[in-house]
Amino acid sequence: MDVSALGDWFREAEFVTMDSVITLRDAENLLATVEAHLLLAEDGQMRTPDEAAKKVASLGLLCLALQVTQAHNLDPWEFALQPFLRICVSAENDVEGRVEALTKAAKLPMQAQMFVRSDGLAPLGVSGNTSKGLWQTLEKALVSAVEHTDGAEHPSAARIRLYTLVADELLARNSFDKLPRFILNTLSNGPGWVSLLRLYIKYNCLRDGVDLLEKLLKAAQRQAMSLDQSSWSVLQDFPVAHVVHLRECVAHQLASGGIGVDRQVLKAIDEILSQFTSLLGDSENDAKRDYQSDYQSDARLQLSLPSTHWGAVWAF
Repeated sequence: MDVSALGDWFREAEFVTMDSVITLRDAENLLATVEAHLLLAEDGQMRTPDEAAKKVASLGLLCLALQVTQAHNLDPWEFALQPFLRICVSAENDVEGRVEALTKAAKLPMQAQMFVRSDGLAPLGVSGNTSKGLWQTLEKALVSAVEHTDGAEHPSAARIRLYTLVADELLARNSFDKLPRFILNTLSNGPGWVSLLRLYIKYNCLRDGVDLLEKLLKAAQRQAMSLDQSSWSVLQDFPVAHVVHLRECVAHQLASGGIGVDRQVLKAIDEILSQFTSLLGDSENDAKRDYQSDYQSDARLQLSLPSTHWGAVWAF
Protein backbone atom coordinates (compact mmCIF):
# COMPACT_ATOMS: atom_id res chain seq x y z
CA MET A 1 0.00 0.00 0.00
CA ASP A 2 1.39 3.40 -0.98
CA VAL A 3 1.06 5.42 2.27
CA SER A 4 2.39 8.63 0.70
CA ALA A 5 -0.22 8.51 -2.05
CA LEU A 6 -2.92 8.00 0.58
CA GLY A 7 -1.62 11.05 2.44
CA ASP A 8 -1.77 13.12 -0.74
CA TRP A 9 -5.37 12.00 -1.26
CA PHE A 10 -6.41 13.16 2.22
CA ARG A 11 -4.71 16.52 1.74
CA GLU A 12 -6.49 17.07 -1.58
CA ALA A 13 -9.79 16.00 -0.02
CA GLU A 14 -9.32 18.59 2.72
CA PHE A 15 -8.95 21.40 0.19
CA VAL A 16 -11.91 20.18 -1.87
CA THR A 17 -14.05 20.17 1.28
CA MET A 18 -12.99 23.70 2.18
CA ASP A 19 -13.81 24.95 -1.32
CA SER A 20 -17.24 23.32 -1.34
CA VAL A 21 -18.48 24.70 2.00
CA ILE A 22 -21.57 26.90 1.63
CA THR A 23 -23.10 29.24 4.17
CA LEU A 24 -26.62 29.06 5.59
CA ARG A 25 -27.56 32.06 3.45
CA ASP A 26 -26.30 30.28 0.32
CA ALA A 27 -28.40 27.25 1.21
CA GLU A 28 -31.51 29.39 1.79
CA ASN A 29 -31.06 31.12 -1.58
CA LEU A 30 -30.64 27.81 -3.39
CA LEU A 31 -33.73 26.43 -1.67
CA ALA A 32 -35.59 29.56 -2.77
CA THR A 33 -34.65 28.76 -6.37
CA VAL A 34 -36.05 25.24 -5.96
CA GLU A 35 -39.21 26.66 -4.38
CA ALA A 36 -39.65 29.08 -7.29
CA HIS A 37 -39.30 26.28 -9.86
CA LEU A 38 -41.77 24.09 -7.95
CA LEU A 39 -44.24 26.95 -7.78
CA LEU A 40 -44.05 27.47 -11.54
CA ALA A 41 -43.95 23.76 -12.45
CA GLU A 42 -47.70 23.53 -13.03
CA ASP A 43 -47.46 24.85 -16.58
CA GLY A 44 -44.79 22.25 -17.44
CA GLN A 45 -42.25 24.80 -18.71
CA MET A 46 -38.57 24.71 -17.80
CA ARG A 47 -37.32 28.17 -16.85
CA THR A 48 -33.87 29.67 -16.36
CA PRO A 49 -33.21 31.37 -12.98
CA ASP A 50 -33.74 34.85 -14.46
CA GLU A 51 -37.06 33.80 -15.98
CA ALA A 52 -38.14 32.16 -12.73
CA ALA A 53 -37.25 35.24 -10.67
CA LYS A 54 -39.14 37.60 -12.97
CA LYS A 55 -42.18 35.31 -13.09
CA VAL A 56 -42.55 34.91 -9.32
CA ALA A 57 -42.01 38.69 -8.89
CA SER A 58 -44.84 39.30 -11.36
CA LEU A 59 -47.02 37.09 -9.13
CA GLY A 60 -46.28 39.41 -6.23
CA LEU A 61 -43.80 37.12 -4.45
CA LEU A 62 -41.03 39.72 -4.16
CA CYS A 63 -39.08 38.17 -1.29
CA LEU A 64 -38.81 34.86 -3.14
CA ALA A 65 -37.75 36.63 -6.36
CA LEU A 66 -35.01 38.56 -4.53
CA GLN A 67 -33.64 35.36 -3.02
CA VAL A 68 -33.38 33.86 -6.51
CA THR A 69 -31.55 36.94 -7.81
CA GLN A 70 -29.11 36.75 -4.91
CA ALA A 71 -28.47 33.05 -5.49
CA HIS A 72 -27.61 33.61 -9.16
CA ASN A 73 -26.10 37.12 -9.06
CA LEU A 74 -28.94 38.61 -11.10
CA ASP A 75 -29.87 42.29 -11.25
CA PRO A 76 -32.48 42.78 -8.48
CA TRP A 77 -34.12 45.64 -10.37
CA GLU A 78 -34.75 43.92 -13.69
CA PHE A 79 -35.69 40.50 -12.34
CA ALA A 80 -37.51 41.33 -9.10
CA LEU A 81 -38.18 44.95 -8.18
CA GLN A 82 -39.45 46.25 -11.52
CA PRO A 83 -42.08 43.51 -12.06
CA PHE A 84 -43.24 43.92 -8.46
CA LEU A 85 -43.38 47.71 -8.78
CA ARG A 86 -45.79 47.33 -11.67
CA ILE A 87 -48.08 45.33 -9.39
CA CYS A 88 -47.90 48.15 -6.81
CA VAL A 89 -48.95 50.65 -9.47
CA SER A 90 -51.78 48.41 -10.69
CA ALA A 91 -53.05 47.99 -7.13
CA GLU A 92 -53.71 51.74 -6.85
CA ASN A 93 -56.59 51.39 -9.30
CA ASP A 94 -57.40 47.70 -9.35
CA VAL A 95 -60.68 48.00 -11.28
CA GLU A 96 -60.57 44.46 -12.64
CA GLY A 97 -59.50 42.96 -9.31
CA ARG A 98 -56.38 41.28 -10.71
CA VAL A 99 -54.12 42.28 -7.84
CA GLU A 100 -56.74 41.24 -5.32
CA ALA A 101 -56.90 37.85 -7.05
CA LEU A 102 -53.10 37.49 -6.76
CA THR A 103 -53.15 38.17 -3.03
CA LYS A 104 -56.00 35.71 -2.49
CA ALA A 105 -54.12 33.05 -4.47
CA ALA A 106 -51.06 33.50 -2.24
CA LYS A 107 -52.68 32.08 0.86
CA LEU A 108 -50.97 31.17 4.13
CA PRO A 109 -47.16 30.69 3.87
CA MET A 110 -46.83 32.24 0.40
CA GLN A 111 -48.16 35.58 1.65
CA ALA A 112 -44.96 35.91 3.67
CA GLN A 113 -43.22 36.35 0.29
CA MET A 114 -45.66 39.11 -0.64
CA PHE A 115 -46.11 41.22 2.50
CA VAL A 116 -43.80 42.37 5.27
CA ARG A 117 -46.34 41.16 7.81
CA SER A 118 -49.30 38.88 7.15
CA ASP A 119 -51.62 36.49 8.95
CA GLY A 120 -51.84 34.36 5.82
CA LEU A 121 -55.06 36.01 4.71
CA ALA A 122 -54.29 39.74 4.55
CA PRO A 123 -51.41 42.18 5.23
CA LEU A 124 -51.02 43.38 8.79
CA GLY A 125 -50.16 46.87 10.03
CA VAL A 126 -51.87 48.60 7.09
CA SER A 127 -55.52 48.10 8.09
CA GLY A 128 -55.78 45.22 5.64
CA ASN A 129 -55.14 47.54 2.67
CA THR A 130 -53.54 45.43 -0.08
CA SER A 131 -52.06 48.41 -1.93
CA LYS A 132 -50.39 49.83 1.19
CA GLY A 133 -49.12 46.36 2.06
CA LEU A 134 -47.45 46.01 -1.35
CA TRP A 135 -45.81 49.45 -1.14
CA GLN A 136 -44.57 48.62 2.35
CA THR A 137 -42.99 45.43 1.00
CA LEU A 138 -41.28 47.37 -1.80
CA GLU A 139 -39.93 49.89 0.70
CA LYS A 140 -38.38 47.18 2.87
CA ALA A 141 -37.07 45.29 -0.16
CA LEU A 142 -35.22 48.36 -1.46
CA VAL A 143 -33.41 48.59 1.86
CA SER A 144 -32.40 44.92 1.85
CA ALA A 145 -31.68 44.49 -1.88
CA VAL A 146 -28.25 46.11 -1.57
CA GLU A 147 -26.02 45.40 1.42
CA HIS A 148 -25.59 48.44 3.66
CA THR A 149 -22.08 49.73 4.33
CA ASP A 150 -21.50 50.02 8.07
CA GLY A 151 -20.97 53.60 9.17
CA ALA A 152 -22.18 55.07 5.86
CA GLU A 153 -24.20 58.25 6.42
CA HIS A 154 -25.84 58.20 3.00
CA PRO A 155 -26.99 55.47 0.60
CA SER A 156 -24.38 53.84 -1.62
CA ALA A 157 -24.31 54.37 -5.38
CA ALA A 158 -25.91 50.93 -5.87
CA ARG A 159 -28.79 51.80 -3.54
CA ILE A 160 -29.28 55.24 -5.16
CA ARG A 161 -29.46 53.49 -8.54
CA LEU A 162 -32.38 51.31 -7.39
CA TYR A 163 -34.32 54.23 -5.91
CA THR A 164 -33.67 56.27 -9.06
CA LEU A 165 -34.95 53.45 -11.26
CA VAL A 166 -38.14 53.24 -9.18
CA ALA A 167 -38.64 57.01 -9.45
CA ASP A 168 -37.97 56.88 -13.21
CA GLU A 169 -40.56 54.12 -13.70
CA LEU A 170 -43.21 55.99 -11.70
CA LEU A 171 -42.64 59.37 -13.34
CA ALA A 172 -42.65 57.76 -16.80
CA ARG A 173 -46.10 56.30 -16.08
CA ASN A 174 -47.37 59.67 -14.82
CA SER A 175 -49.55 57.79 -12.36
CA PHE A 176 -48.88 59.82 -9.22
CA ASP A 177 -48.97 63.49 -8.28
CA LYS A 178 -46.03 62.89 -5.92
CA LEU A 179 -43.48 60.14 -5.61
CA PRO A 180 -43.83 57.88 -2.53
CA ARG A 181 -42.34 59.46 0.55
CA PHE A 182 -39.72 56.75 1.09
CA ILE A 183 -38.39 57.38 -2.44
CA LEU A 184 -38.33 61.16 -1.99
CA ASN A 185 -36.66 61.02 1.41
CA THR A 186 -33.89 58.70 0.27
CA LEU A 187 -33.05 60.60 -2.91
CA SER A 188 -33.47 64.17 -1.66
CA ASN A 189 -31.52 63.82 1.60
CA GLY A 190 -28.18 62.90 0.07
CA PRO A 191 -26.16 62.73 -3.15
CA GLY A 192 -29.11 61.09 -4.93
CA TRP A 193 -30.80 64.50 -5.23
CA VAL A 194 -28.94 65.16 -8.48
CA SER A 195 -30.52 62.08 -10.06
CA LEU A 196 -33.95 63.15 -8.78
CA LEU A 197 -33.53 66.65 -10.21
CA ARG A 198 -32.52 65.20 -13.58
CA LEU A 199 -35.68 63.04 -13.59
CA TYR A 200 -37.88 66.03 -12.76
CA ILE A 201 -36.43 67.89 -15.75
CA LYS A 202 -36.74 64.80 -17.99
CA TYR A 203 -40.45 64.37 -17.23
CA ASN A 204 -41.27 68.10 -17.13
CA CYS A 205 -42.04 68.07 -13.39
CA LEU A 206 -40.65 71.59 -13.14
CA ARG A 207 -42.51 72.72 -10.04
CA ASP A 208 -41.29 69.63 -8.18
CA GLY A 209 -37.74 70.45 -9.30
CA VAL A 210 -38.02 73.99 -7.92
CA ASP A 211 -39.45 72.67 -4.64
CA LEU A 212 -36.52 70.24 -4.40
CA LEU A 213 -34.00 73.07 -4.88
CA GLU A 214 -35.78 75.14 -2.25
CA LYS A 215 -35.52 72.28 0.24
CA LEU A 216 -31.83 71.76 -0.53
CA LEU A 217 -31.11 75.47 -0.24
CA LYS A 218 -32.44 75.47 3.31
CA ALA A 219 -30.27 72.43 4.11
CA ALA A 220 -27.20 74.16 2.65
CA GLN A 221 -27.90 77.32 4.65
CA ARG A 222 -28.23 75.33 7.87
CA GLN A 223 -24.96 73.57 7.19
CA ALA A 224 -23.21 76.84 6.39
CA MET A 225 -24.19 78.14 9.83
CA SER A 226 -23.11 74.91 11.53
CA LEU A 227 -19.62 74.42 12.93
CA ASP A 228 -19.61 70.79 11.77
CA GLN A 229 -18.44 70.72 8.15
CA SER A 230 -17.42 67.05 8.12
CA SER A 231 -20.64 65.62 6.65
CA TRP A 232 -21.78 65.60 3.04
CA SER A 233 -22.80 69.00 1.68
CA VAL A 234 -25.35 69.99 -0.95
CA LEU A 235 -22.65 72.27 -2.42
CA GLN A 236 -20.33 69.32 -2.98
CA ASP A 237 -20.10 68.69 -6.75
CA PHE A 238 -23.00 71.10 -7.27
CA PRO A 239 -24.62 70.38 -10.69
CA VAL A 240 -24.69 73.93 -12.04
CA ALA A 241 -25.61 72.78 -15.57
CA HIS A 242 -28.70 70.88 -14.35
CA VAL A 243 -29.93 73.79 -12.23
CA VAL A 244 -29.48 76.29 -15.07
CA HIS A 245 -31.29 73.86 -17.39
CA LEU A 246 -34.21 73.71 -14.97
CA ARG A 247 -34.40 77.51 -14.97
CA GLU A 248 -34.39 77.55 -18.79
CA CYS A 249 -37.19 74.95 -18.89
CA VAL A 250 -39.32 77.01 -16.48
CA ALA A 251 -38.78 80.17 -18.54
CA HIS A 252 -39.57 78.36 -21.81
CA GLN A 253 -42.76 76.78 -20.45
CA LEU A 254 -43.89 80.14 -19.06
CA ALA A 255 -43.24 81.87 -22.40
CA SER A 256 -45.12 79.17 -24.33
CA GLY A 257 -48.12 79.37 -22.01
CA GLY A 258 -47.64 75.86 -20.58
CA ILE A 259 -49.48 74.78 -17.46
CA GLY A 260 -47.83 73.94 -14.14
CA VAL A 261 -45.67 77.07 -13.75
CA ASP A 262 -46.27 80.80 -13.40
CA ARG A 263 -44.18 83.92 -12.85
CA GLN A 264 -44.00 83.18 -9.14
CA VAL A 265 -42.20 79.90 -9.92
CA LEU A 266 -39.71 81.72 -12.17
CA LYS A 267 -39.19 84.37 -9.49
CA ALA A 268 -38.67 81.65 -6.88
CA ILE A 269 -36.04 79.78 -8.90
CA ASP A 270 -34.19 83.04 -9.64
CA GLU A 271 -34.05 83.77 -5.92
CA ILE A 272 -32.89 80.22 -5.18
CA LEU A 273 -30.17 80.47 -7.83
CA SER A 274 -29.02 83.81 -6.41
CA GLN A 275 -28.70 82.37 -2.90
CA PHE A 276 -26.93 79.23 -4.14
CA THR A 277 -24.48 81.45 -6.05
CA SER A 278 -23.77 83.34 -2.83
CA LEU A 279 -23.26 80.10 -0.86
CA LEU A 280 -20.97 78.68 -3.52
CA GLY A 281 -18.92 81.89 -3.47
CA ASP A 282 -18.62 81.78 0.32
CA SER A 283 -17.65 78.11 0.18
CA GLU A 284 -14.93 78.85 -2.40
CA ASN A 285 -13.58 81.73 -0.31
CA ASP A 286 -13.51 79.52 2.79
CA ALA A 287 -11.57 76.89 0.85
CA LYS A 288 -9.04 79.51 -0.30
CA ARG A 289 -8.60 80.80 3.25
CA ASP A 290 -8.07 77.27 4.55
CA TYR A 291 -5.47 76.63 1.84
CA GLN A 292 -3.62 79.90 2.57
CA SER A 293 -3.73 79.20 6.30
CA ASP A 294 -2.27 75.71 5.79
CA TYR A 295 0.39 77.10 3.44
CA GLN A 296 1.40 79.81 5.92
CA SER A 297 1.54 77.28 8.76
CA ASP A 298 3.87 75.06 6.71
CA ALA A 299 6.07 78.07 5.89
CA ARG A 300 6.32 79.12 9.56
CA LEU A 301 7.15 75.55 10.51
CA GLN A 302 9.96 75.41 7.97
CA LEU A 303 11.35 78.78 9.06
CA SER A 304 11.31 77.67 12.69
CA LEU A 305 13.51 74.62 12.00
CA PRO A 306 17.04 74.89 13.48
CA SER A 307 19.91 75.89 11.18
CA THR A 308 21.48 72.46 11.64
CA HIS A 309 18.42 70.95 9.93
CA TRP A 310 18.81 73.22 6.90
CA GLY A 311 22.49 72.35 6.81
CA ALA A 312 21.62 68.67 6.70
CA VAL A 313 19.11 69.31 3.89
CA TRP A 314 21.64 71.20 1.78
CA ALA A 315 24.32 68.61 2.51
CA PHE A 316 21.96 65.94 1.27
